[in-house]
Formats: sequence, structure tokens, C-alpha cells
Amino acid sequence: MTWLRHWDLRFDPFRPGAVPFVSIPGHEEAVARLVHQVEQGDRTGEVRGVAELGKSVILHEALRRLKRPGRRLCVVRRPFDEGAMIRGLCLGFGKRLDVGISVAEGMGHLLDCFRLDQAQNKEIVLAIDGDDLMAWESDRRVVDRIEALGHQGGGAVAVLLSGRSEMNDHARWAVRPRLERLTRRVTETYVLAKLHAAGRSSPVFTDRAILRLHAVAEGLPGVIDRLSSLALKAGALDQRPSIPSELVSGIAQETDRMADPIAAPN
Repeated sequence: MTWLRHWDLRFDPFRPGAVPFVSIPGHEEAVARLVHQVEQGDRTGEVRGVAELGKSVILHEALRRLKRPGRRLCVVRRPFDEGAMIRGLCLGFGKRLDVGISVAEGMGHLLDCFRLDQAQNKEIVLAIDGDDLMAWESDRRVVDRIEALGHQGGGAVAVLLSGRSEMNDHARWAVRPRLERLTRRVTETYVLAKLHAAGRSSPVFTDRAILRLHAVAEGLPGVIDRLSSLALKAGALDQRPSIPSELVSGIAQETDRMADPIAAPN
């Protein structure tokens, strides 16, 4: 791609998943706490915050660090109800359930999966990546039921969740790291780390551009990513040697960022 060559980049570092994880203070702490929670045998944990803070990135980095022989990792992404959650978790065990199956039947299949793994001394980590669509109280209670099933199976089962909403009935949970918006300094570290991962050895954004990027994105990593990617493409089209603050401002205005924050599912 021409715009990548202009900036001496191997790939777009701000594309979702291109650079899976950047070790910045808040994110690193959240990952470390989730990993520690599983390693020490705690059964549940969650990471909460507004949209675009990088909750999914943190959850998947924690799972990457937890991966090892003898441990099964099952991930469900944005289940819309309790049935979808159970079917997704069973699929992680290689068991495909029909869409029309009842919740009770699904729970029975899930318990069978637990027992089979636990008979082989496997640890199990269940991850629900984004529970925002599970709006009903019955949807919320299914997490407690799944946790209880794991205990009933007699082995080590940990349940991790990420999402925007609070689950006040789970106040007993041992690990609940909350994410905060990036500071201006951390925004600079975040952007530079992603550019470096893609092969860029020198800065692209001016100091004022970083300041403007942080301001219009309100410290939200997901928004920083999209504005940065658009700025790189626009800057290459204009054959600019660097990205100035006015280009960031123009892109933010074009995307209605100042009046209506860019939002996408985590």
C-alpha cells in the first residue's frame, strides 16, 4: 500500500488486532491482576470501563499469558443472551449445540464438558468478552450458574468477563480492575509503541499533533487508533513529512468526533 511505504511501515499499526497489546501502565496492571487471579485459584474476575478503553485487548492478552498445556481457554465474544453464552462456551470444548436447545439442557452439556476435562486434571478458563448485550437479569444470573457448575464439577474453573456495565451483585468477586482513560503522556507512549511495532523508527506525529489527538480522542485507545490510522492515510496522500495538529483536528471534525464520539463494540 502506497501510504504505508510513505511512512516506512510494514502494516497499519492502528488496525484492530495488528498490534495485539501495548504495555502501558493501566493495561499492564489489569492484565497482571487477571493472570494472578487465575494462577492463584480465584474463580471469578472482570474488567470494566466505558467503550473504547481496550477491555477486549486486556482480556485477550491475559488469556495469551495464561495459555499453557493442561489448561483449556474458552472465549465467547459478545453473547446476546444466556443461551448464546452457553453455546459459545460449549463450542470451546468442541461441542456444538443447536440454537434451539434449552438453557437447562445447555447447562447439562457444559457440566459434562467440565467433568471430562477435570477427569484429565485440566484447568478451565472461561472468558466472556463483552457482556453488554446481556441486558436481562436472567442473563446476568447465568454467570453465577456457570461458576457454580465449575465448582460442582470438582475442578479448577475460572470465569473472566469484560464489559461496560457494572455487575453489582458480583461485588464479592476477587478481581475487578477498572480502566481509566489514557493521559497525554501515555497516549504518546501508546502511539509510538504501535508505530515502532510496524517498523517506523522515527516519530510521525508532531508534539502538538499528539496533544490534539489525545484531546479529541478523550484518552480512549480505540478512538486514538482510528484517528491515527486516518491521519496517516491523509498525510501520505498530501505527501506530508509528518502529521501536524491541524490535520488531526480536520479528521476529527470530518468524522464528527468533536460532537459525537466515535463508538464501536469492544
